Amino acid sequence: MRIILTIILIMLAVPSLAEVRVQSQIPVNRNGSELVQARSYTTIPLGSINQGDEIDVSVTVTNAVYKDLSAYVIDKTNLNLMNQGLEYKSAGVQKQISPIQFKTKSWSYGEYYLVLDNRFANFLGKKIDYNIKTVKTLPEADRMKLAESYDAIYDSLKSTFIFPDFNINIVMCGMENAFSNPDITLCSELVQKLIQDGQPRAIVPIFMHELGHTLLNLWGLPGFDNEDVVDEFATIMLVRMGEDGKRSINEAMEWFSGHDVQAEVLNMLKKGDRHSLSIQRIRNMERLMASPENYARRWNRLLYPHMTDKALNGIINSTGKFDEPALAKNELEKRRK
Repeated sequence: MRIILTIILIMLAVPSLAEVRVQSQIPVNRNGSELVQARSYTTIPLGSINQGDEIDVSVTVTNAVYKDLSAYVIDKTNLNLMNQGLEYKSAGVQKQISPIQFKTKSWSYGEYYLVLDNRFANFLGKKIDYNIKTVKTLPEADRMKLAESYDAIYDSLKSTFIFPDFNINIVMCGMENAFSNPDITLCSELVQKLIQDGQPRAIVPIFMHELGHTLLNLWGLPGFDNEDVVDEFATIMLVRMGEDGKRSINEAMEWFSGHDVQAEVLNMLKKGDRHSLSIQRIRNMERLMASPENYARRWNRLLYPHMTDKALNGIINSTGKFDEPALAKNELEKRRK
């Protein structure tokens, strides 16, 4: 069976009562460190920001002494004025003792910067850690495009599987995470983090992981709350998608490889996290990708009874290496008895 569930898939729509909700607000989080010498300043680009978008700044001077600093947000036009020694507009603090924290909203559309200003100091440079949180507004056309993409995913699922309707939410959660209850929630913080890290495809395995929780739950099957089981479900489904699916798996493994294993162990001990360690999840994915046919055929026995007649008929006429036409035909015959 070949099931295409990526956001670029468009299949014939199947009417449903499900809702895809995409929040227009997108969080962007930046962290970094700078050394700003005396009588100088550094600018941190924030990118293009719409009028009225929120900007939340935290700055810490890590020097043992002399922890004062000026820190402010400024747009490109006013930055040019400042560089020319002319009067300019900014938002922030002047010569304040660390730690420094302030919030503001952009006053017009354009390129914005965080300025770390140590020009008042005569001799001592400042070692600075900063965190910048911006909440950008997604243009309505882009929000609709994203919602339509996940609508297409959902329609593909309804064409393939039989299940009660569930919703898909892409919203701000205050954390980088994803959930199934059985509605699927992809936190905007996680989506944006993957984009910033150059691993946007990793959201596909994450969605498929949550889909495994949701479908096994709705079907009343054991393993719906077992993280390793739904990891296997996600990997097998993606392997069926060919090279696109494999690229998504590889990005997910790259993402896992960047996780702090020691922090994961502590979290597991303190909070009882049921996910395997990231390094274990990577090895499990590699093992499945090494012999996918064996695992796929085992999953066929679980999935075929929950597939639509249309999907089963497609398998009967398929020559895919993961498909079992005889098993699909047998399932259809059982339904007709």
